[in-house]
Amino acid sequence: GLATRSGGTGERERERERTKNTPTMSRFLSQGLQTHQIPLSLFAGNRQRVIAAMRSVVSADSLVKEQACFYQGGSDSSRAQTDIEEIFVQEAFFFHLFGVNEPGFSGALLLKEGASVLFIPRLPESYGIWCGAVYPPDHFVDAFGVDYCFYEDEAKDRLQALGVDTVHMLRGMNLDSRAHFKEAQFQGMDAFSLNYDLLYDQHVEVRVHKSEEELDALRFANKLSSEAHIKVMEQFQPGMAEYQAEAIFRYHCYFHGGMRTTGYTPICGSGPNSAILHYGHAGAPNNRTTENGDFLLNDMGAEYFRYTADITVTFPVNGVFSEKQRVIYDAVFDANASVLASLAPGVHYQDMHFLAHRVLIKHLLKAGLITGDPEELFENHVSWYFMPHGLGHLLGLDTHDVGGYLPGTDKPETPILKCLRLSRPLEVGMVLTVEPGCYIIDFLVDKGINDPKVSKYFVKERIDEFRGIGGVRLEENIIITESGYENMTKVPRTVEEVEATVGRAHRN
Repeated sequence: GLATRSGGTGERERERERTKNTPTMSRFLSQGLQTHQIPLSLFAGNRQRVIAAMRSVVSADSLVKEQACFYQGGSDSSRAQTDIEEIFVQEAFFFHLFGVNEPGFSGALLLKEGASVLFIPRLPESYGIWCGAVYPPDHFVDAFGVDYCFYEDEAKDRLQALGVDTVHMLRGMNLDSRAHFKEAQFQGMDAFSLNYDLLYDQHVEVRVHKSEEELDALRFANKLSSEAHIKVMEQFQPGMAEYQAEAIFRYHCYFHGGMRTTGYTPICGSGPNSAILHYGHAGAPNNRTTENGDFLLNDMGAEYFRYTADITVTFPVNGVFSEKQRVIYDAVFDANASVLASLAPGVHYQDMHFLAHRVLIKHLLKAGLITGDPEELFENHVSWYFMPHGLGHLLGLDTHDVGGYLPGTDKPETPILKCLRLSRPLEVGMVLTVEPGCYIIDFLVDKGINDPKVSKYFVKERIDEFRGIGGVRLEENIIITESGYENMTKVPRTVEEVEATVGRAHRN
């Protein structure tokens, strides 16, 4: 029989009505102690939002028969040629709806009935020896607040028993990464009419607009990540290695927040490495020893049940800004503050990107690094040579969350826009980053100096004075609200605040 809370169709409806707002739906995901409790209603709400979105684009006539939206969770993986399992991170679309953080699961939403189905792996007996208890389907109905639960190898028969005629599947391309979504598979799927045209765009838009429960999860990730950044600033001093900044950060987030993973590989670039935008990768694993007078750019964010922070701070490791460090830092601080003062619903984020570049041009002119008319400099993309990345991106279950461009649009190829990950009007419930930067990247400024079209704007002698200084990035995590915005990131930002914080643990 069906693994549900009840028996026949009429009884299922009566039971579903009776059990609304029962303890089942008040359960939560948590790492225990004082960590944040994510209620199962977060995922139930997301399921209903996707169902409503799909009903809005599916004709009423077609819903005479049941239609399902099918989602496949992630699979576990091992290190090459071994049985050593990597830490599993769930596929984001599936997690968004079900909150299941284990591999091998899949699920479905029933559009006509408005119900949810979870499919679980049929685990071998040996699982009970090596990994823990093997639970039957009934366990997961209550554990995750779904309506039905079956084994994954029963998907075809169970969906047919529920009256499903058409199955909607995710198919699309992430405009940020340019990666195509890995399409779901299940045994017997060819027995259904398969539709790949609707679900991806509809679900992406649901993910763009966060519920209050999702915002609370992001606030918690930001709280712990902000605290961890401050701990790094307090404890760091010249002569420490970059990876020690990463270690302090990870320790605080895991010890106090149960956050086992970060949303991306931490970037801890010191000195010239602070001008390497995605430093910290396997080929450069945060392993330089810092020196007195270095900048240290720390871009790190912990994730809590997939909801991630993405925060960047930059500070002098000796706790005192040099004159040239102040030039770069002040430029980025002003760009950051100018954008924050302008954020509101209806504002186009591309305009904020342009604003940051205009502020940067003003400071580069003042410092004598470039010369010319500000508007002419902007039109010729001169500031791009000092800030080659975009101002920010959407944030949520992924660091670079989906939906940065509206369906049917694409990224421009102009230098100043080609790396912008978010370009659409801002709306209430969006979560995004604001992360202006300014860097002296030798090969990039040399490219400008040697380009006949723009070389006249660069003051080489002055630029040479700044070589090796690296760069600055300041990154906030923002919620767009009806009245403007909420900044979830709480770290020292002014020069005075930074200098008072860096090395404080050693001074005391």
